[in-house]
Amino acid sequence: MNKFFWQYKKLDIKAKAVIWFTICSFLQKGISFITVPVFARIMPTSEYGLYTVYLSWLQILTIFTSCICITALMIMLYQSMKKIEMNLLPQC
Repeated sequence: MNKFFWQYKKLDIKAKAVIWFTICSFLQKGISFITVPVFARIMPTSEYGLYTVYLSWLQILTIFTSCICITALMIMLYQSMKKIEMNLLPQC
């Protein structure tokens, strides 16, 4: 556990943001999976319809924000590979 914490501390802020975004996304999906049947039984039809519209908008926005996070991660990996490549070149 201590090893993972040490590796986490060494990560770039962008990588930490992607990790926490992924964790929160899984938590959000899990909570909505649990609450949908509960709300379907408790809420009136009109309120439940409003809740499902909110969930659908949330899922659409999650698609766009996750694409942005994946793009940021790809840029970060490209920059780190470029640094490694520059270190491997012979110094003149």
